[in-house]
Amino acid sequence: MRWRWVGLATATAVLLGATGVIAWRVLRPAEVVTPATASLPDVTHPTPGALGVLVSAPLIIDDRIRVFAKKREVWADGPASYHYERSAYWAYRRWPAQVTGVLVAKADRVLVVTAWTDGMLVAIDSGTGEVAWRVQGDPLAPEFTGRRTGSQTVYTPPGLYSAGSSFVTVGESSVTAYDGGTGNTLWTVPAPADVDCRGTTFTTAAQQLVMPDTCSKTLVRLDVLSGQKVNSAGDGVEPVSCRVGHSECAAMRVTNGGTVTGWVLTGPRPVPLAPLAAPGSLYNGQGVVIPSPDPSSSSSLSMVDAAGDVLWTWRPAAPAPFKLLFADTSRVLVLESDSTMVSLDPATGRFKTYASVLMKHEPEREYDVSTWYVSGNYLILERTNPGVPPTASDDAYYFTNRPILLASAGL
Repeated sequence: MRWRWVGLATATAVLLGATGVIAWRVLRPAEVVTPATASLPDVTHPTPGALGVLVSAPLIIDDRIRVFAKKREVWADGPASYHYERSAYWAYRRWPAQVTGVLVAKADRVLVVTAWTDGMLVAIDSGTGEVAWRVQGDPLAPEFTGRRTGSQTVYTPPGLYSAGSSFVTVGESSVTAYDGGTGNTLWTVPAPADVDCRGTTFTTAAQQLVMPDTCSKTLVRLDVLSGQKVNSAGDGVEPVSCRVGHSECAAMRVTNGGTVTGWVLTGPRPVPLAPLAAPGSLYNGQGVVIPSPDPSSSSSLSMVDAAGDVLWTWRPAAPAPFKLLFADTSRVLVLESDSTMVSLDPATGRFKTYASVLMKHEPEREYDVSTWYVSGNYLILERTNPGVPPTASDDAYYFTNRPILLASAGL
């Protein structure tokens, strides 16, 4: 009997040991790198209009690959025009950390910089999927905030901002700038505003970080390369004409004492531009595109010069309201209320393209567009159900289980 108990105890110890080994293998901190095994997908030139629907929202790099994020993984697929997600071109996963942000840094090569809940910053070569560098930074968010689509994580990642070949992190107590190509720290300064006093933070096209201090009613501007600080007055600020999310913005609207002013941010100092004070207007690098989509007024879109002179006016075929999505020196993109995407020549206001972004085999009901993103030839729309608050469940909030619409916007 004694030997039987000894054998049972031994077997139990072995079983517990094996279970512990399995648990350790499953739960231990881990990094999984799955590099690319094929060449980069080709650039395609699809006809303007709807291309497909996706579960996750992508960043698009050089019209070749799409980069997605979910709770513990960042991955890429391609070509960018493919109508659904494809098998991963490359993938990067960490455990148990969660993804809090993704951005693209263009130095001697294009890198995908990822931020994680443990403060780790990891850069991935967009062409190969190999890790380029790792740097320990400050945690920028306590958890993944992207919900079903990951759109916030790739478009407006909390505390993470691109600035050309550099990028900036804004933590609870400090601001740090990094060289995107190497991960080397350029500078670190104490955060100029307490967390409770911070307005919408963003970077400019001239590589400055703008941090509104809502308590002191000032705008703190930090040069991304040097960390030098310049203050200016302002009760509130709205970034305008950004490359993506709140990064590399070409202009801003500032509210000061109830007065709204527009400013161009493409040089070392903000330059006033009066027409940009108009709500919803965009700066295209040469003039200001001003929408008037109110159904109670004459729904129209106008291009004006710096003096406020109207260069041309366009009126939509569909009933108001419409959405002004994007404007640069080559095109002005508008989404009409019947889901027609219009591209206008910014010099003349004439049509460049006119195409529906309605998808066949989808519910024939209206949807709202909560977020949009334009990169090269592509337009991304994140679609939600009208009247449903963001606090609702994902199933109630998003339009279908594939809420991301991929479209070709034309060049």
